[in-house]
Amino acid sequence: MALRTDDFHTVGPDNQRRDRAAMRHYTEGLLNGITRWNDLTFEIDSLEIVGNEARATVRQHLDRMALRPDGKVHHVETWATQREIWLRTPAGWKLRRVDSVRDRRRLVDGKEE
Repeated sequence: MALRTDDFHTVGPDNQRRDRAAMRHYTEGLLNGITRWNDLTFEIDSLEIVGNEARATVRQHLDRMALRPDGKVHHVETWATQREIWLRTPAGWKLRRVDSVRDRRRLVDGKEE
């Protein structure tokens, strides 16, 4: 969370807004369930900087071994494209907002979920 602004929030594909506290909880849950990272790929499709704000369209692929609701560790891969808005602060660039999430895909043990 050190790389996020105090007013950090997300707007999901369902148009639901999640504030910094909700995203901290979500991120901790996600990370606590991962037993091993296989690969992480982030690609910047576009980047526009205006003043102290940067808008980026980012594609990501996360490949990991993770605990699933059945209590077992499975091979999980996810893909998504999202818009990220970053703010230049005295402490460096920090993520302020994530929205426009699309092109989502999830495979669990090689099967579409």
